[in-house]
Amino acid sequence: MNLTHLLTQEVERLAASTGADDDYGNAVAGFTPAGTFRCRLEQRRGEERTNDRDTQLSDWALYLSPDVVTSGRDRWVDAYGRTFEQVGPANMRSTPTGPGYVEVSLRHVEG
Repeated sequence: MNLTHLLTQEVERLAASTGADDDYGNAVAGFTPAGTFRCRLEQRRGEERTNDRDTQLSDWALYLSPDVVTSGRDRWVDAYGRTFEQVGPANMRSTPTGPGYVEVSLRHVEG
């Protein structure tokens, strides 16, 4: 079963990289553009917590074709300029005929 006809959106992958050290000698994380991919982006959950602070939280699911390689620290930017942080490693989902799609858990961080 081919699911590529459901991948109707596009996202840009920002691959995590290690930049220069900060004033304390710690490596500063950076992000390098690593291509644009067809996808499906869906919000799983959204809430606003008002206890002790005003915080908006949202969890998202990103579905990609099975040939896309990601790391657990990548960031993704959608067509609206929203930036999402990848939460952990991607999950390869299989179909009876082989690899079906890649599912990535995301957290909205800016935009």
